[in-house]
Amino acid sequence: MTMNAAQSLGANGSTLLGPRVCLMQEYQWNEGASTTVTESDPLYCGGWTSTVVAGEGNTVIVEGGFTPYRLTQPMTVDMAAGRVTLEVNEEEPFATVTTTETTVNAGVTTQVDSTKSYYLVNEAWFVDGADLADVTGEILADGSIHIADGFAYFVEITITTTITYQNGTSTTYTDKTDAMSPIYRDTWLLVANGKHEFVSVEDGTTNTVDVNIRQDGETVWVTNLYGFGAPEVHMELSEGGTMSFPSQMLRDIPASLSPNGSGMWVNMGGNTGTVTAEAITWGQTTPTDNVQTWSGWTNNRLYFTDGNHFVVPGTEVGMRGDVNKDGAVTIADVTVLINGLLTGPDVETDHFSPSNADCNQSGGVTIADVTVLINYLLSGTW
Repeated sequence: MTMNAAQSLGANGSTLLGPRVCLMQEYQWNEGASTTVTESDPLYCGGWTSTVVAGEGNTVIVEGGFTPYRLTQPMTVDMAAGRVTLEVNEEEPFATVTTTETTVNAGVTTQVDSTKSYYLVNEAWFVDGADLADVTGEILADGSIHIADGFAYFVEITITTTITYQNGTSTTYTDKTDAMSPIYRDTWLLVANGKHEFVSVEDGTTNTVDVNIRQDGETVWVTNLYGFGAPEVHMELSEGGTMSFPSQMLRDIPASLSPNGSGMWVNMGGNTGTVTAEAITWGQTTPTDNVQTWSGWTNNRLYFTDGNHFVVPGTEVGMRGDVNKDGAVTIADVTVLINGLLTGPDVETDHFSPSNADCNQSGGVTIADVTVLINYLLSGTW
């Protein structure tokens, strides 16, 4: 019997599966200028949604990729060591993309077949001519994956052109070339635990992107806001359920999109919104690079998709199972609940919420709530 990745990796393997917010930095190596690429040289910071799905044995598949090529790519997983490996194979491409384009002009048909075969290479091979070597990354506690090592793609391109004339005869030409991608470094596959919905002011379309949200006290950090891959846009929450954006850079803008500007979107400051446990909402955000201003987006709504809630400053958390009122339901709440039943709840120091501790919603707090809370942590459902 063939096992899927989640089965072969054990129970924790399931934490790897599902949508991810993919972030990477792209560097262009210039052989004539330098043999190294520094952290000050990124051309592009990208962000989009990828999905990690089960493969065969200890392999998972990244659908949607983690570079702008959006290539499906396998990774070997070692859960015990907390490592992933992108394997180098100079004999077999890890991805092949084939396209066909046909045109007809004055009775002559031209068909162009293009095949691109992608091979993974490590940065040291690309830059310094070192031996080919696998590229490794680490698995974080929440199932996120971080690949700090640099890598690139060696691409074999085969273009076959077939010209068919009106009399039925044809001529075929084949051209083969090689190409190299830029270097990709510091790649993250963050667990997508939320969504950002917004409406384009320019055309009225509604957009929804996967994001990673974390709250630290009165500050909420968002990765991939507007789907641009910005690693940590932040907003401040205040008592009474209000939100404000401090002035900050949203992300770098490629020169092609901002030929006369500074290359940065700033002016996130000035936006204010409303905060509830379920969502943060705000109106129009109008980006600018201090030279050009874009129409921006409105009807913004940010929310969790993993069962978490925002903690509104100055209010009771009001989240079922969040006994210690830290804004999340974790094993720590089981400990606080058991201790509360044994020694009495720590209500005076505000570390115990009786309403949140009533997990079975019976109107009181008993040992039965411990069982219900543990079952929720195991199954994800009440």
